[in-house]
Amino acid sequence: MSATGQSYVTIFYYAQNVKIKVSNATMKVANANASMSVW
Repeated sequence: MSATGQSYVTIFYYAQNVKIKVSNATMKVANANASMSVW
């Protein structure tokens, strides 16, 4: 694999990682808001 291809793969994995972290954070915030509104 060329160096360029390698960096694209790295960027892709990094982006996937960020997406997962963001969605997890969003879920936590949504859950916190939901439990707040129950009280």
